[in-house]
Amino acid sequence: MPKHGQFQPMPRPIERLVKGQWEHTCPVCGETLKNLKATEELVNPNTQYAISKYSQELIGHNLGRRHGIPVVCLRYSITLGKRQSFYNMYTGILRSFATLLTLGQPSVIFEDGMLMRDYIHIDDVVSANMCVLESSEADYQSFNVGSGVSTTVLEFYKEISEYMNSSLKPIMNGEFRVGDVRHIVSSPAKLEALGWKPKKNLRDMIADYLEYLNEAENLDDYFASAMRDMKTKTAIMKAQR
Repeated sequence: MPKHGQFQPMPRPIERLVKGQWEHTCPVCGETLKNLKATEELVNPNTQYAISKYSQELIGHNLGRRHGIPVVCLRYSITLGKRQSFYNMYTGILRSFATLLTLGQPSVIFEDGMLMRDYIHIDDVVSANMCVLESSEADYQSFNVGSGVSTTVLEFYKEISEYMNSSLKPIMNGEFRVGDVRHIVSSPAKLEALGWKPKKNLRDMIADYLEYLNEAENLDDYFASAMRDMKTKTAIMKAQR
């Protein structure tokens, strides 16, 4: 927030989410916050998954310095491309959208569809790994591996539905996933300073995955059972407006 400085917000209160109040707000004036790209020095894990990843990073750096092993930790943005399982619908926007559109079924979009994410092609992730392996300047550091491009869920859906020539409209009924992050986009500037640069865009990610998906046999709606399971466990709730 330019007026009241920068800060890292805590998870959104469930009381706001059930009212359909999706955005983080400034604790001083109540205005909607502007999302900034995450840099490596800003660490704020708020889920068990994120905490486990950061703890592994700390362990790696600690052991590396203690024993003189040049450790490098990479923080991958949402990685897309071929060979991602289409049987697991608990995670993966590309997997769920592509599978359901292939089956001629509409996809569910949570909240208002304006959640922002950062997507990176698997080929660019591989080149990032090679970059830090071959550069001693990377030793004992952590790097974001992302495109740095903000993409909303609605923009993603529009891109893939246009690519697949689908006119199906998504289902948007105010459902939300408890604990979901509103926006997360990483800045890759630090890694780019070593000479790395992402080369593939969202359309490349979609095209590569669909090529793989078209080889699938016995494709089914695995998303439905995952949705039922998450609703039963109240991992998915619905805003009451």
